[in-house]
Amino acid sequence: MRAVDGYERVAHPRIPLPVDIYGPSRRNSSGLHLADGAVLRELADRMQHVSRRPWIAGPLVGGRELDGQPEPLRNPANLAES
Repeated sequence: MRAVDGYERVAHPRIPLPVDIYGPSRRNSSGLHLADGAVLRELADRMQHVSRRPWIAGPLVGGRELDGQPEPLRNPANLAES
């Protein structure tokens, strides 16, 4: 990476900056600095908090929730959970 740091940085005129990727009508979010340990710890803490609460999902059509029988959630990546 240090070798690259020595090069001059020149923006390509046809490649938008990340903040402008969606054009003038919508600004892109700044995102998270994932190389910062403090940011990663805060993100991990928030993920732990969210994963403790029960999740309920259902079909929405035209902004209205539809009735139906619940189906068990299965993780195809972890056969031990099925």
